[in-house]
Amino acid sequence: GARSWVRLSLVINLSRWMQHEVMSKSPLKGIESVVINNPVAPSASTSPGVRDFLFVGRLTHEKGIRLLLEAWAMAETDWTLHIGGEGPLAGEVIQAARPLPRIEYHGTVSADKVAQLRHRTAVACVPALWDEPFGLVIAEGYASGQAVNATRHGAFPEIVREDLGELLDDDPASWAKALSTHTHLKNDTLAAIAHWDIFFSPSHVDEAYDTILQKLL
Repeated sequence: GARSWVRLSLVINLSRWMQHEVMSKSPLKGIESVVINNPVAPSASTSPGVRDFLFVGRLTHEKGIRLLLEAWAMAETDWTLHIGGEGPLAGEVIQAARPLPRIEYHGTVSADKVAQLRHRTAVACVPALWDEPFGLVIAEGYASGQAVNATRHGAFPEIVREDLGELLDDDPASWAKALSTHTHLKNDTLAAIAHWDIFFSPSHVDEAYDTILQKLL
């Protein structure tokens, strides 16, 4: 009940976006809060490919797979789009891959397979259409040394570094332009991994929690 909130001395949020949404629009308003991102384990591969795009996730509308497929149909690129995952829109992905060039659908992918795909691809695509409170797949992309293209929803604007990718609107034309022009850019693998290390590595998150616990004790 509401009285249980009174006993809280601190609320930890996964992002500034979540902090604002939760703290300003709930009974938690007024309680001290901090932001500590989710930890993301080191990648099995820190040498991404020099070309090609990767989408990994549930094949649903809110994850933006339709947006990505529409954009791919408009893009002018000789790179390949690799797609890994399952979901209710898997049939649409399979159908789209037939007439559209350079789409490889890998179906359900294990963690080892995802690491292999990140090793083969240069850019992670995260076209989500809902407000995600963190953005795990973005941080995983940086841990692998990839650039990241993502929409502007939820916490994405604070997680994506635009010199290591691009924040895009929800329309296929914006994504098609980004997919067409990224082939001319060079990824900064070391900067991407450094970004992960500073903000999302387990050691950084452990240190942040230790600091908070010391203050509370």
